[in-house]
Order: sequence, then C-alpha cells, then structure tokens
Amino acid sequence: MDKNFRLALPLALGMFAVGYGCAKQKPDFTSSLGARQECTRLLNSSDMHSSDDFWRMGEKKIAEGRASEGEDSKRFNLLCALAAFEGSTVLAPRDPTGYLRSGHLYFEFKDFKSALKAYEKALSLRPNLPEVNLRLAQIYRLEGKPSEAQHHLSQELNLNPTSSAAWSERGEIAMSSKDFHLAVESYKVLVVLVPEDERFHLALATAERKSHKFESALATLDRMEKLPGRRPSDFYFEKGLLLREMGRRIEAVSAFKAYLESDRSSKLIHSRAREKIRRLSSVVMGAR
Repeated sequence: MDKNFRLALPLALGMFAVGYGCAKQKPDFTSSLGARQECTRLLNSSDMHSSDDFWRMGEKKIAEGRASEGEDSKRFNLLCALAAFEGSTVLAPRDPTGYLRSGHLYFEFKDFKSALKAYEKALSLRPNLPEVNLRLAQIYRLEGKPSEAQHHLSQELNLNPTSSAAWSERGEIAMSSKDFHLAVESYKVLVVLVPEDERFHLALATAERKSHKFESALATLDRMEKLPGRRPSDFYFEKGLLLREMGRRIEAVSAFKAYLESDRSSKLIHSRAREKIRRLSSVVMGAR
C-alpha cells in the first residue's frame, strides 16, 4: 500500500464518519457504523491502489444499494459509496469525477450544503460538466434563492439547450417566483421538446391562465384533450378554474363535475369539486 493510499484511507473514512455524521438529518448510527467498518475492510483490500479503485468501489456500492430491498441496507451501501468517492478526491484532487459523484449522493441524502460544495468544486475543475448546473439550480430553488437558481439554469441551457429537465426546472422556479411570463416561455419549449408529456401541457395552461392569457390557455387544454390516453384529474380542475375566470360559469360547473367524476374515491377531489360547484351554482342561480 503506497503512501498516498495510506493517507487517503483514514481521511476518506473521517469525511464519512465525522463530516456526514454531522449532517442535518440525524444518522442511523448502526447503519453508519456498519458502513464505516465495511469501508475499512473494502478500502484496505489488496486491489485498492488508486483513485480509480476508490471510484469503482463507489460505483459497486451504489449498484448494491439500488438493488437492496430494505432502507437500512440501501443506506449502508450508499454511505460506503460516499466514503469511497471522497477517498478518490484525496488521491486525485484535480479530477472532478469523485466530487461529482459525492455531490449526487449528498443531494440524495438531502445534505444540500455538502452537495453544493462538491458540485461547485467539480465545476471549478471542469466548467462544462453536464447537469451539474441543473442540480445547483435545484438546490438554490429549495433554499429560496431564485436568482441564483436561474443563473445556473442559464448556464445549463447554454450547454444543453434541449434538456427537458432544465426547462422544467426553469418553469417551476418562474412559477414559484410568480414570473408567469417566463414560465409560459419555458413550458412552450417543453411542449415542443416532449409533446407527449401532458404534464407540460397542463403546466403551460396554468401559467397562461395566471398570465391572463385565457384564450391561449384554453387552446392549450384543447390540444391536451386530443392527446392519447385518459386525462388526469387536474386537467378538469384547471379547465374549471380557467372557464370560471373567463366568466363561463355554466361550463366551469361542468368541468368541476367532470373533475369530481374523475376519481370519486379521493376525499381531496370530492372536497375541492363540491366547494367549487356549490359556489358557482349559487352565482349562476343568483344571476337568473
């Protein structure tokens, strides 16, 4: 075992045991301790001599984690993978791969502070890494920083202008920031990129309604209605909201009734539909 490897092993395990053990979510001590012992055994094995060996071990433990049936076993393997990837960054500090894979795992564990640090390090080493800016945008959105999120999305879309995930994230951030015009632009791109995905048609109709582009929203819903398959319940709810705002109350009542019929077993749907129908019906009757 060479000098660099002897230095990497305790440092990797220290990052795993101390750094992640202090994450926001209280760790499962039994699983964490088991992962540490397993990493000690695996990383001390005779065929572990380079950063690539650490990286391959990390990939192996991820695969085992994904194949695990129980949550404890999954966590056990993913924590061990995290330690291996951290170890690869010690042996190859100029290679972004270990930082990237560590970032993905920290993101999965919802340790966004550590994920942010790992992703930013990876980008500093290789600025054109795909999907990293998208993950950074998601983190900043979750932290309530929409301007930073939009900055990273612009970077991602410059690298990959046909990324449906990036356009979807852009639309979500715009909606949460009440920038409905930007949301409309984003979802218009998405319905071209992924025309068969009715979620984006529905999101576009919602953004258009909130932008007071009622006729455009209605046209979007009409196109959505022609897509193959059964319409989701929210299609009828959105149509009811749109028709109500357009002053077409009788048609709105029909849409909310269709929403009610779409899933009578759902208490939420039943409650929302009944309330809308009751209010609209009273308005219609009062106008007669």
